[in-house]
Amino acid sequence: MLWKVPKLFIKEYAMDVHDFWQSLSIEMDSWISRMDKEGENTTDEVTFAALIEQAIAEHGVLFQKRMSDFVPNIVTELKFNYLIKKAVGKDQQAEIKEKLLRALPFRTALQNKALVKVAQAAAIYGKNSNEFKNQFNIFLAEYGDRPSASMAPTLGSYTWREKPDVIYKLIDSLLSDSTLLDSEASFKKQELDLEEAKNQIIESLNKKQYDNFLKILDKTREGVIIREEGLFYVEKITACVRRLILKIGAMLEEKAIINEADDVFFIFLEELGSVAAGQLNLKDKIEKRKNAYKKVYAAHEKGVHWMISTGSFPVFKTNNKEKQDKNMDDPNSIKGISASRGVYEGPVCIIRGPFEFNKLKKGDILVSTYTAPVWTPLFRIASGVVTEIGSAGSHAAIVSREYGIPCVVDIPNITNILKDGQIIRIHGTNGIITLLA
Repeated sequence: MLWKVPKLFIKEYAMDVHDFWQSLSIEMDSWISRMDKEGENTTDEVTFAALIEQAIAEHGVLFQKRMSDFVPNIVTELKFNYLIKKAVGKDQQAEIKEKLLRALPFRTALQNKALVKVAQAAAIYGKNSNEFKNQFNIFLAEYGDRPSASMAPTLGSYTWREKPDVIYKLIDSLLSDSTLLDSEASFKKQELDLEEAKNQIIESLNKKQYDNFLKILDKTREGVIIREEGLFYVEKITACVRRLILKIGAMLEEKAIINEADDVFFIFLEELGSVAAGQLNLKDKIEKRKNAYKKVYAAHEKGVHWMISTGSFPVFKTNNKEKQDKNMDDPNSIKGISASRGVYEGPVCIIRGPFEFNKLKKGDILVSTYTAPVWTPLFRIASGVVTEIGSAGSHAAIVSREYGIPCVVDIPNITNILKDGQIIRIHGTNGIITLLA
């Protein structure tokens, strides 16, 4: 492995990410079509179990290929950071970088525009109209494979197509204020920020340096788009495998091998063939596994990683953060990690999961344990974001920077410390939130 790493790094460093991704996306689309077709034509449980083993193995290969674009993207971003710092200095580097990465037509931004179009149909024609239903179905056809609740695409996560209630709640939030239905105004503001940042760069570089900078900027922006597109396709291939698993689950339920179709997710892959052949009865074990999963998931919802909640990983407590908070001048302030610059004062809205998406109103500060891709449309409504877990590279941080709203992450238990309606100041630049009223 060690001998192969340098060769692999050189190969991936020299890779043209655009051409690579075009080829891989075509391969993934073809794979999905093939697997769906094989799933439709397979009626024997044992054969189906073998098909699922094959699908999961091939899913892993495709996922690994998708990860290959990270090496050239990392190198490009290092160059990008160096040129920004050289042009505007260390103090302005973060702010200018944020602006240079705005107005990106990446997958989640396109998804949000499409969702606004669905909400517009609801506002004009009503939710019972054919126009709304048609727009809703178009949206589901394109984005229905996105996971409904989890932080990442996993086989056990319901998709939007399976549980569209999440989308209805997002639409309700968009309908709460008519200005939220103007997707172009927000995008134009981002375009202005982008041009302003480019003008600041050009003042500090000569023509040759600036031309080089523009090439690196284009590559960096394209890298962000491809990373998002890559995640979107991983969700698509994961949803395809999930469809196969649900089908064999229904087959096993019909034969009373398991109690309900979803129980199939509590069978280990290496057990599936024997269960399908009727050689292994796991009903009791499945119930134990389901109960254990519920406990782990409950901890996850509170921001506790599964490796910690199961005792697989030791917890090393530190008082550094507590000492830092105690030394702050304002006792009503709490320090977290700065994730997106800016300052905003407004009311708290605590969202504990997709079932509460419709609570958020324009001008609210979104406070949650974490955010995931399914949460992204809420960033169009929120004026600030605070999360219990996360880092400068987390989903909440990346999307907040894209929308130009302040974000502070890594404030443990903040969803229980704050209450809905309280007024706080979120200082995204310094990573501090302050209770005002």
